[in-house]
Amino acid sequence: MACTKIERVAHEPILIFTYDGRIDFDALAQSFDAAQPQVEAILADGYDTLYSILDVRHGSSTFLDVIDILKRDDDTQIELNVLREMQWVMVGTDAMSKLYIDIARQEQYGGWQIPLFAHVDDALAAVRQMVVSQVKATR
Repeated sequence: MACTKIERVAHEPILIFTYDGRIDFDALAQSFDAAQPQVEAILADGYDTLYSILDVRHGSSTFLDVIDILKRDDDTQIELNVLREMQWVMVGTDAMSKLYIDIARQEQYGGWQIPLFAHVDDALAAVRQMVVSQVKATR
């Protein structure tokens, strides 16, 4: 199994997905399905934005996996689209992580702006700042 842990940061609308082994479309889809209880808990707490940190430092993907994920990504989002907005952050340093981020920024692949970090702590600090900024913007 590629996703070894899905953890909600206590009292915050943040999920951390930790991957180990091969990461392909099916592995991502399974992890998003498995996250449904945490997503429902975040909604029940009154949040309408979910922040997801994908820690792929110990995972691996081939070039074909990355392209397949990007092509089929919109279908995967359907289950989690009950939220008004989702913010994704990735933690990884390998070439495939960087490739995914670069291609995902292109309009034909969704124009996603996904920050990439080398360490989970840095990603978590950035996401917490996003949460604060989002709360201030809605006041």
